[in-house]
Amino acid sequence: MSDDAPLSPRQRSTLRRLARAPDAMLGDEAGELNVDPYLDIITNILVFSLATISIVFLAGFDAKLPAGNGPRKGLSRALDLVMLVGHRGVAFTTSEGHIAPGCGDEAPSVGGGVTIPNSGANGDAYDWARVTRCARSIKEANSDARAEREVTISANPDVSYGDLIHAIDAVRADPQGELFPDVHFAASPR
Repeated sequence: MSDDAPLSPRQRSTLRRLARAPDAMLGDEAGELNVDPYLDIITNILVFSLATISIVFLAGFDAKLPAGNGPRKGLSRALDLVMLVGHRGVAFTTSEGHIAPGCGDEAPSVGGGVTIPNSGANGDAYDWARVTRCARSIKEANSDARAEREVTISANPDVSYGDLIHAIDAVRADPQGELFPDVHFAASPR
């Protein structure tokens, strides 16, 4: 046969059939989208998210914002009681100055030092009963202080959350009644 000879209809049909793409097989990849890799990614993200979420349990109590630096209603002189909780103990400060060590043992006086030093073998145990007695003696030392209800608490960063809660409980009330139930917080310097 020569190269210029026309193809027969049978030959043309065979060439068309061989040049055509094969028909898709029914089953695995017959026009379906494969979502397995997508599901693997979503599952990994979900497991990672669940593994990294931390659950936080919170305890709360009522605290009010300070009224400001202006004059306080009904008081001729504000007490401005501040309680500092540190690793060496508890110190009280009023508008008259620092309360001297041993506050709970006698009438409070102005002086330097930690008002209620820590006790215990390592010096790391707070004496919350003495702190409460000191708050009572501060409240009863001055007629203006008897009407005072506010205390500002500041704690060093190394003070535990439990000790901070004990400090709040120690100055809010005692068996004789309320002491300083309106608790405010102040940031302590690092």
